[in-house]
Amino acid sequence: MVEGEDGDARPAEACRFPPPPSRLRRATSPWRGRTTTAKRATNRFRTGTFPLRSVMVKPETIVPRETHHMRLILAAVLAAAAVPAIAQAPAGLPGSPNAAAVTAGTYAVDPAHTQVTWTLNHMGFSMLSGQFGAEGGSLTIDPKRPAAAKLDVTFAINKLSTTSEQFKHHLESKDFFDAATYPTARFVSTSVVANGNRAKITGNLTIKNVTKPVTIDATFVGAGTNPMSKKLNFGFRGTAMIKRSDFGLGYALPVVADDVKLDINAAFTAQ
Repeated sequence: MVEGEDGDARPAEACRFPPPPSRLRRATSPWRGRTTTAKRATNRFRTGTFPLRSVMVKPETIVPRETHHMRLILAAVLAAAAVPAIAQAPAGLPGSPNAAAVTAGTYAVDPAHTQVTWTLNHMGFSMLSGQFGAEGGSLTIDPKRPAAAKLDVTFAINKLSTTSEQFKHHLESKDFFDAATYPTARFVSTSVVANGNRAKITGNLTIKNVTKPVTIDATFVGAGTNPMSKKLNFGFRGTAMIKRSDFGLGYALPVVADDVKLDINAAFTAQ
């Protein structure tokens, strides 16, 4: 027993000071007993002896093993499903990248679906493009002997296309193509080196009565029966680089670039 300030006797336990707040929090916390473990883990992390099993994780943050496995399976299924969608042609198209569908023979150029788009750098400010359509031509091909293929295509220079009527007339003038005198351009292949659905087609390109060798990097697009004509159609796309000055088209050099990229879409149909 001890004597209080008012002179009354009280049990000794009643006169003890309350525990520090830190002890109260430790006593009432649901994580009681883990403070020492956390401090020990921190110290061991600093010394480089920190084992993974010492990490304290709240129960609600732990993902059940079954849920984790299901997430992995779902991700794998979605990834596998996405691959065919990219590799295959869109459903409903009558053509597909199946070269075996092409039979040996001579096919006519499809003028409505054959174009050459040219692009060059205009004064370092922008890229400038225009387009030529095919006027006619043919492709003789035997899928079993692709190196023997023969391509001959004529393009209508006097029907070139641009987004500006004034620019179009300037290109047709004597400054550039002189379309009144040279209304067409022509490409005739001299060799074909095939590798699967790709090929290098080398030939002679003639513009303004000037002929230069050009190589086209071509890729087979697809083949199938056209539902409108009921005939076999197929085609390829290709790219090539030329210098316009080689063909007497050097107007405005070097202010306007000399290098010209050609993007080719070529379509052929059974006759």
